[in-house]
Amino acid sequence: MNHADINKILSDLIHSGWDKPVIKYINRKLQWQVMLNSASDDFGTINCNLHAVGSNLYTKMLRKSKLTAHQKIELVLWQLGANIDHTGFLQLNGDFYLDSAMPPHSNFLRYFRRLVQKVFPGKTLKEYSMTNDLGELANKVHLFRSYLDFNNIQYIRSFFKGTTDYEKLLKYGKKFYFIKLDYRSDANFHNRFRSDGCFKYPQNMKVQVTSRTRMSEFIINLESGNFVSEWIGYGFLANEAEQNKTSFKEFNIVNTESFNYGIPIGGRKLAFFVDRDSHNNLDVSHPRDSLTRRRLTKKQSTSYYWKFEESYYKKDGSGRYAGQYADIVKKGYRDYYAWNSVREKEKVYYKFVAYCRSIYPKRNPGFYCFLKKSKKDF
Repeated sequence: MNHADINKILSDLIHSGWDKPVIKYINRKLQWQVMLNSASDDFGTINCNLHAVGSNLYTKMLRKSKLTAHQKIELVLWQLGANIDHTGFLQLNGDFYLDSAMPPHSNFLRYFRRLVQKVFPGKTLKEYSMTNDLGELANKVHLFRSYLDFNNIQYIRSFFKGTTDYEKLLKYGKKFYFIKLDYRSDANFHNRFRSDGCFKYPQNMKVQVTSRTRMSEFIINLESGNFVSEWIGYGFLANEAEQNKTSFKEFNIVNTESFNYGIPIGGRKLAFFVDRDSHNNLDVSHPRDSLTRRRLTKKQSTSYYWKFEESYYKKDGSGRYAGQYADIVKKGYRDYYAWNSVREKEKVYYKFVAYCRSIYPKRNPGFYCFLKKSKKDF
C-alpha cells in the first residue's frame, strides 16, 4: 500500500457519506500501517472491510462517527442501496454489502439495534411509519431485518458442519459458549397453518441469540431439523425438501424468523434491566410486510390464509380455552430429541397440553420434562 492508495480510500470514504472523525481515524490507521510497512492489510483487503457492513472495521467507524443515531441508520441503509419496490419488498443495490463473516451475536448487530431503539422510542414502529419525518426510515428499518436474518442463516451454514441446520446451530453455540442459545420465547407466530385446515401440533421451534439479548432468531422445523425462512420460500436459500411445491414455499414465508430490535421478555424470571415495551413497539406492532407475506397472512373471505393458534392457557369470554398451542421445545436439544422419539405425535401432544394446563400458572417445562414424568410408554 502506498500514499496514492490511501488517498483513493479516503476519497471513497468521503463520497460514501462518512464524516471527518471517521476520515481522520482511517487516515491515521493507514498512515501507521505504511510506516510499519505492514503487509497484513493490503489495499484490496482494507477496501473490502470498509465496504462490508458489519465487519470489525466498519463497526468501529460507525461508532467513531459523530453523526446522530438517526443519521447513522440512514447512512447504513443508503450505503447498502436500500429501496422499497412496488411490492413492498426491500431491495439492496448499493456498493456496500453485509459482511458474510458477521456472526449473529456481532457487535454491529448489537450497536445497530441500540441505534434503532434510540431513534424510535415510546411509540410503535407502525406509528412512526405513518409520520412525515420518520415514516420512510421506519418502513426500511422494519424490512431490513429480513436481510439480517438471511445473513445469519448463511453464516451458520457456511462456518459450521452438520447433518441438519440445527446441528450446525448447536456447534455455533458450543464454539461461542458465552452466548447461550435461548429457547424460552413463544413460537405461535412461527407455527401458522392454513385456515382451511386445523392445528394439530407445532411444526417448528424458535431459537434466539443470545440468551440475554434475544436479538438474532432462527426457526427450525422439528421434523427435518432444518431452518424455516422466507428466503427458502423465495428460493434464495437451499433446502432439502421439495421447494417447488406451493405449500412448502408458503409455509416458509409465513413462519419465517425475524430479527428483534426490541427485547422479548417471555419466560424471563427477572426483567428489571429490560424495556418491557420495546419488543412489542419495534417488532410486533410493525409497519406493513411485503405484499407477498401480507396476502398469505391476512384473513380473506374468498380463499385461505395462514393463521396462528392461541396459547393453551388463554380463555375466551365464556371461560373456555381459546387455543391448543404449547411450545414443544423450551429448554434445548433434549426437548427436540424427546419429541422426535415419539411416534403418535398428535395423540401425545394433546396429553402434553393437558399437562401444561394442569401445572399452570407454572411455565411450560418443555417436552422432555413431560415425557420423563409421564408413566405411560409412548
